[in-house]
Amino acid sequence: MFAGQSSFSHIRNSVMNFLKTVARKIVFPAITATGLERILSTFSTRQTVILMYHGVVPEANHLLSVNHIGLETFGRHLEYIRKRFSVIPLQEAFSNFRQGIHPEKKSVVLTFDDGYENNYTYAYPLLKNAGLPATLFVTAQCLSDPEMLLWYDTLDLCCDLIDYAGLKGGIRLPGRENGESMQEITGLSGLRKMLKSLNRESKQQLLSGLIDREKAVKRISTISPDYYRLLRKSQIREMADSGLIEIGSHTMYHPNLDVLNEGELAFELSSSKKLLEDATGKKVISLAFPDGAYNEPVKQKAVTSGYENLLAADYRLATDYSDMNIQPRFSISNTTTAESGFIQIQMAFQKSGI
Repeated sequence: MFAGQSSFSHIRNSVMNFLKTVARKIVFPAITATGLERILSTFSTRQTVILMYHGVVPEANHLLSVNHIGLETFGRHLEYIRKRFSVIPLQEAFSNFRQGIHPEKKSVVLTFDDGYENNYTYAYPLLKNAGLPATLFVTAQCLSDPEMLLWYDTLDLCCDLIDYAGLKGGIRLPGRENGESMQEITGLSGLRKMLKSLNRESKQQLLSGLIDREKAVKRISTISPDYYRLLRKSQIREMADSGLIEIGSHTMYHPNLDVLNEGELAFELSSSKKLLEDATGKKVISLAFPDGAYNEPVKQKAVTSGYENLLAADYRLATDYSDMNIQPRFSISNTTTAESGFIQIQMAFQKSGI
């Protein structure tokens, strides 16, 4: 019975992979070549969509990280977007929303999360050449410790250094009560999910016990910095001075804000804002919630901390729909073809448009 189930699962996966290949290599290119994909947004009454990217690298390697889109694919995205939509700054999208203005032509806002240096190296020259505005949400740890990796990049790039077999009996969570101190971990996705539930101190403590520092340093040295290096202060300032790029906050250390206590939350919001304002010489009024994680107290604290424009991934709260300070975004997949991306962008108006 087990062998039969395994065989069926293998056949099903093979069929699904075959269908995906046909769609990506034949069907989607045929649809976009004829312009039929535009029908997907034509009947949507929503006129603006905010797109979310992360990193841009010369050649995407999804075995290392799924956060980065290939440069050629990203360039094709920009060309497609520029020809078919108005590309507007984030502030204009919020102003339109608050005033009830619906642009005559469908509009796109470009945003990038995390603050990778590859945004400056590869994305910014294309944006500048085309005159397209964008907002970069920067994790401000790059200004206090330029060589520090984001915690999830450390996890992804060093995942095979973890002895998952040794975690099957459960892992002790720092700072938890005895009844919650042990949690079973079955693999990378479970470990990542659990780490999201911890504050920075507990996360660092746990990671240091799971990944040998010397081995991690050796491993990272073999990987292109395009996949993990964060922006430098001079790069942030240059882009902010260009008039095309708005610098927003993605907090200080990229935690899930809804699990933090009041003091930790205040630190993540205020410290990142101050560091980024010092770096840019401009007010930082936009905030993207890491991992799309927030709740009502987080929203309220963000507003009282001086943020005017709040960016979610998807709406999480019933109050979001009437809240003039928050907007959803559509996350562009980095693991598919350019033509699939064109179709996603057209669909985004119905799914996440404003």
